[in-house]
Amino acid sequence: MKSIQENGFVRKFYEVLKISVADSTVGRIFITGVSPIMMDGMTSGFNIALFTTCESVLNEMLGFTEDEVKSIIEEVVDFDKVDENVDTMLAKMKANFDGYKFSRRATKHVYNSDMCLYYLRSYFAYYYDSY
Repeated sequence: MKSIQENGFVRKFYEVLKISVADSTVGRIFITGVSPIMMDGMTSGFNIALFTTCESVLNEMLGFTEDEVKSIIEEVVDFDKVDENVDTMLAKMKANFDGYKFSRRATKHVYNSDMCLYYLRSYFAYYYDSY
């Protein structure tokens, strides 16, 4: 795995970030998308990282709550132009994009925000002939 070897790109990238944090050039860093397996191979280059994915206080940060999805639908959809209402749209989105809980102690599931926005974009393309 060249990307996490001594001279690999990913390791060097994290070394630069670590130096920036130590020099106070960068105050805080929030990075997503790095698997724990990959971090295991490069922790000596970035050994001040915290694994916060499963912390319940951050659960709703990584997706939309049902109230947020409902609010987005109500704000962006012109129900005079479509043959659905908020509840039918929300039910479709719930069936496909709800169900994520990043902590066992979290009280709410979150919707996949990317998929919700892709769905609404496609919905607009179909009903409004535009984005």
